[in-house]
Amino acid sequence: MKFDDIKAEYQGDLLDPDAVDLDRVALEIPKLHSKYSEILFEEENFLAALRSEYDRMYRDKWEYYTGKMSSEDLKSRGWQPFPLKILKGDVEKYLDADDEISGMRLKINYQSQKVSYVERAIKEIMSRQWIVRSSVEWRRFISGG
Repeated sequence: MKFDDIKAEYQGDLLDPDAVDLDRVALEIPKLHSKYSEILFEEENFLAALRSEYDRMYRDKWEYYTGKMSSEDLKSRGWQPFPLKILKGDVEKYLDADDEISGMRLKINYQSQKVSYVERAIKEIMSRQWIVRSSVEWRRFISGG
């Protein structure tokens, strides 16, 4: 799911501060929790898949830069053998600067931000029960009851 779609969904589900029918608000909490828990499940699974893909890519690139990748693997990827002999301590510099690895890190970061956003949304939704309770008590207090 795109981040903008998640944001739009959540914006539509925000608590109306002028809500009069607090019983309806309270009854929606489990439904919203379920909705965002499902979104969180999907987004966390996608994040795990990205991390797994990153690990495979990292290994492949490590084999490539260290000259340990077989000629069959190079050919299947359409890569040419790495032309330099680099020191073991310098391999990390090449891996860190690799465009594909950097791109995958950005995807993982973006996905992590989406997961974090949904987690915060769930926490806010779960705090609504306290907001509703406080609102009911406040209304009771100002009405003299």
